[in-house]
Amino acid sequence: SDNGTNSYNFDQISYKLFLDENTFGEGQLAFANSTTKGKVLKVLAIDFRYGMVFQRVQNSLLYYGGSVGLLQVTDDANDVKGSGISFKAFLGVEMFFSALPNFGFSGELGVSRKEVGSDYSSFDFSTSTFPAFSVHYYF
Repeated sequence: SDNGTNSYNFDQISYKLFLDENTFGEGQLAFANSTTKGKVLKVLAIDFRYGMVFQRVQNSLLYYGGSVGLLQVTDDANDVKGSGISFKAFLGVEMFFSALPNFGFSGELGVSRKEVGSDYSSFDFSTSTFPAFSVHYYF
């Protein structure tokens, strides 16, 4: 319809590696696109993250960290097109089941700064560049 979102798609993959008991590195790749009232929004994002566990409570990890990312954005509604960079600080929790110690759920909050060319910049308090809630399986 002409009054709402005609299509929306979001795909993401990540690789998280614990460097030792309390530090991890992670790479994330995501692509999202939507069409609303004939206007197209496309975002390709690559984030490189580093985090540290500051507390373990039963089957949960509390952690904080930072990330730097590369962005490619096409936003017809706001006349933004180009590549850019993002910076983020985050605080999160990851929970595991006792019976499935390699299977985890996580959620994060953070602040981020994004710049795309000279046309767009933002400073946000948000859940994430990527989904706020994730499901992980550790091999």
